[in-house]
Amino acid sequence: MASSTAPATLPGVGTWVIDASHSSVEFVARHLMVSKVRGRFGAFSGTVEVADPLEGSVVEVTIEAASFDSGDEQRDGHVKSADFLDVEQFPTLTFKGASPRAKGDAWVLPGELTIRGTTRPVEHEVEALIAARVAGASNEQIRRLVEILHEQRAAGDRGREDAG
Repeated sequence: MASSTAPATLPGVGTWVIDASHSSVEFVARHLMVSKVRGRFGAFSGTVEVADPLEGSVVEVTIEAASFDSGDEQRDGHVKSADFLDVEQFPTLTFKGASPRAKGDAWVLPGELTIRGTTRPVEHEVEALIAARVAGASNEQIRRLVEILHEQRAAGDRGREDAG
């Protein structure tokens, strides 16, 4: 099957607002070490500061804890309770990442994740979009196409903040 792919539109250097309609915050968690529970947080916001070189880029994301959704109302209620997320006392989770670095065909984004007021260092593996290679983008352009914290993406021009 042949397909035609237009060149990718790439975010330029600058601060970009994450477009929630084209992004997601998803998770996979082990349940009783037997099965995996998949879900998402439906409400979040954030920015991506794209730098040149890319390794100077910064990501900040705020996630509404009450938007936790695993597809099971009873489980969701328990996770949102004081036993786990405690959404009444801690309404948001935050991630602040900086200095992405190449790791083979993927990228690693180190940062700090804060849940229930506790901040811990984490590293998220993110991938450059394969579509960029198909579209004939240069290595530098591919480096700018990075999906952030569970596949969040920098928005296009409509998400760009005013520069001044």
